[in-house]
Amino acid sequence: MLAALRVFWRSIVQFEHYGWLYVLANILSIALSLPIITAPAAFAGLSHMSHVSQTSSTTTIGEFWIGFRAALPRSIVIGLINLAIVVMLAVNIIYYSVQTGILFVFLRAIWLIILIGWLGIQLYLWPILDEMETPTL
Repeated sequence: MLAALRVFWRSIVQFEHYGWLYVLANILSIALSLPIITAPAAFAGLSHMSHVSQTSSTTTIGEFWIGFRAALPRSIVIGLINLAIVVMLAVNIIYYSVQTGILFVFLRAIWLIILIGWLGIQLYLWPILDEMETPTL
């Protein structure tokens, strides 16, 4: 419990001293996410920068770029898979949105739950990869 409180306190101090850096990194992440395929790499850069800031005394914007470049090959593959899955689920939801049967309502709910779960997994994946000794998917 004490270790968790130390990490929490360190994050508050880091944000107080380097808050502008996190704002800049988030703006870069949004700009790099505009081509949807590179969105996982942009989030990986944010995750890497946050990981470095919690495990060392300071961080720089260079840590964002290190994380971005390291994750770029993997993230292009994951971005293409994400795009295919999201498009498939969105087409299903939109196409069957005009249908009124109970089965179609159930299917739309299932597809929406799958979509939310898939996006949640993507947000969970990159911070875990930063902590692994040999990051593998």
